[in-house]
Amino acid sequence: MQIWREVLDALQDRLGLDTEFRWIPSHVHHTSGEDPFEDWVIRWNDAADRLACSTNRSRPCSFWRHYQSVQFYFLVAEDGGHPTGSQDELQEVESSEAEPDWLWVSWNDNLPINWKVRCLYGSFKVPGLFLVDLITWTCATESLEGTVRLVSDVEFVFLFLLDREFKFPFKLDGSQQFHLRKPDSLFQRPTFAMMLRPVQAAIDLLLDFFPHVVHRTSPQPNIALGLYKSFAGLRISIPDQMWQAALEQLRGFTETRAVRHSRDLARPVP
Repeated sequence: MQIWREVLDALQDRLGLDTEFRWIPSHVHHTSGEDPFEDWVIRWNDAADRLACSTNRSRPCSFWRHYQSVQFYFLVAEDGGHPTGSQDELQEVESSEAEPDWLWVSWNDNLPINWKVRCLYGSFKVPGLFLVDLITWTCATESLEGTVRLVSDVEFVFLFLLDREFKFPFKLDGSQQFHLRKPDSLFQRPTFAMMLRPVQAAIDLLLDFFPHVVHRTSPQPNIALGLYKSFAGLRISIPDQMWQAALEQLRGFTETRAVRHSRDLARPVP
């Protein structure tokens, strides 16, 4: 409200003078304006957006628990104070465990132009080609019609396994040689831990590269899926059919042996 009061004061100071209002697009490249002034506004609006996203990602879990607990009252306020629907529907909204979608950041729209160069050339253990493949896969699924979800590292690997052509690095030796293999192209089937480890290392590296795009969520278990051990994750957009197929494979993996310790991951995927 404060900013609008300042606008009103400024307009009152200009009584008798013509005032021009201009709409300036946002979330575009800072050189896309029609003049230097618009370029300046676009650039610093983008900087403010990145700062806001970074601030929200650093908020403690207690804040988000409180945020979720008051969502019902926001819905009532938007509806004019007269909620509709059954009591069951209201309870479902009030007890929802889903994190707010507005915290999701599109990788397609926010990665820098030179992201591929930064991934391919650098002194890090994860093969650069794997970083490129991971980003390319995530952006491709994002372009499909889907739902923003909180995807744990374990679920992320099972999503990759749906793509029979996706390759994993089975050697993290710091070289830039591309030690990538499809899981079913080895003489011996790899353990799940062999695929999970490079995915986690890649995500942590991408978080360092692009902190305003990659949103790392706090570790938590998912007992309904047999994951008693806590895993961090990402908030990404996944098509519903793909998501259900990955969860079905994950349930098959934990059906006979739940994941309670790291050693429970040292076995092949069925």
